[in-house]
Amino acid sequence: MTYPTRIVRFKQMQGEFGLGSPNTIRKLIRDGLLPPPFSIGSHAVGWLREDVEAAIAAMATRRSWARVPADATT
Repeated sequence: MTYPTRIVRFKQMQGEFGLGSPNTIRKLIRDGLLPPPFSIGSHAVGWLREDVEAAIAAMATRRSWARVPADATT
């Protein structure tokens, strides 16, 4: 089954995806870590949900820190 494409607005980028302030989101776009938004009206922009999810997954795989296994002993 195919679902319709969902558009994510700025507030959702902050709340639902936890990407921080508008300045943080703009920096992630400028650094090439998030796709740029597209116009959905004269004063509105949005992102395709699947693009945002893919960008966040890509950021997660580029972590420079390693998780310590839960069963690790000191």
